[in-house]
Amino acid sequence: MNELFSGLLLHEITLLVLGVILFLILSAGLLYYIIKKEQIKKLLLFFIVPLVMIGYPSIKEISISKDRFALIKYQHMLLNDPQDSVAKQKVEEITEKLEDRVSSPEDMVHISKSKLLLGRNTEAIAFAEKALARDSSNRKAQDLKELVIAQERMEEQVLRQPLTSHINESLDSIVQDVKVVDELSDFKPYLIERTRTTRAVNR
Repeated sequence: MNELFSGLLLHEITLLVLGVILFLILSAGLLYYIIKKEQIKKLLLFFIVPLVMIGYPSIKEISISKDRFALIKYQHMLLNDPQDSVAKQKVEEITEKLEDRVSSPEDMVHISKSKLLLGRNTEAIAFAEKALARDSSNRKAQDLKELVIAQERMEEQVLRQPLTSHINESLDSIVQDVKVVDELSDFKPYLIERTRTTRAVNR
């Protein structure tokens, strides 16, 4: 049942449920009219209302599902190329559309990933913690928190020292010490590269 309403807001769920109830009532009325051999034309017009009430949330859910797949796609593109401005913009746009609709720990993990990719560490941790509040054994959410901590340590490191071969080794050491699931392993080189690039731009 939760998966059926996944991503829908309360008013959309209410609309869907009421639409189904109204459809069932009209169906019973239609059956009654047929049995009584009365004209059903006027009654048929009323079926438009529940169909719209059911259709809107259903279309919305399809749109949300497409956005989820698109978000994963652009996250991978950004991980493979931290300089891809189009992928970064898409990640930001889709994340903003979805973050108010997340309901499952998995969705919260995806939003946390986006926030980390975009350098919004506080928000990344917030969504990881929301996922852990729903599922305390969620390994990906735990690992994302560790990656955020590693990111912040790297940022502190480059503020204290110039970008030399020594500091590069230090950054590698910080992030490589973090053990994560395979799905998040691509975040390590991404975070290192972003830290180096950000530092070089700000020098």
